[in-house]
Amino acid sequence: PANELRADSLALRDALWALFRVSVPTIAVVQGPVAAGGIGLALACDLVLAAESATFQLPEPRRGTAAAIVTPLLVYRTSVSAASRLLIGLSEITADEAVRLGLCHHVAAAAELDALADDWTNTVLEGSRSALATTKKFLMHCGAEAVRSQLDSGTAVSSSARASRDAIEGLTAVLEGRPANWID
Repeated sequence: PANELRADSLALRDALWALFRVSVPTIAVVQGPVAAGGIGLALACDLVLAAESATFQLPEPRRGTAAAIVTPLLVYRTSVSAASRLLIGLSEITADEAVRLGLCHHVAAAAELDALADDWTNTVLEGSRSALATTKKFLMHCGAEAVRSQLDSGTAVSSSARASRDAIEGLTAVLEGRPANWID
């Protein structure tokens, strides 16, 4: 039902926005495949560290829908061109390509990931909490003023797209393990 799709979209939007605007720096540590809303969670963080084996994918078009809620954060962290690569390219990308596109900041061997995450955390903790909060707030002012309204728009687009005939066919095809038979 449309009201449940809207509620799901609002919940994702609210979670991403809450994480994005936390006053202290946040670090995402990606250890495996990340898709759809999981990419949104990583993008809502200030720093992203990924294992060499990590992959990133936005499969929504193959499921008949759109990654509309994730898109504002993807464009904010990368560029429209890089966002197109993930949103329209339809293929999974490696952690190394994610660094090149600006989706994450560093790739490390899985065995080194925990130690590197600890190092990053300790380095961040060396800074003044108020200075870090001021810095983060000003970064958002410089580059992210439109993100909240874009997330709101993305919520509406996502809700609508997830209720479409193509979304129903896409999900059915995934569940049945077959290619989708698109209507249009």
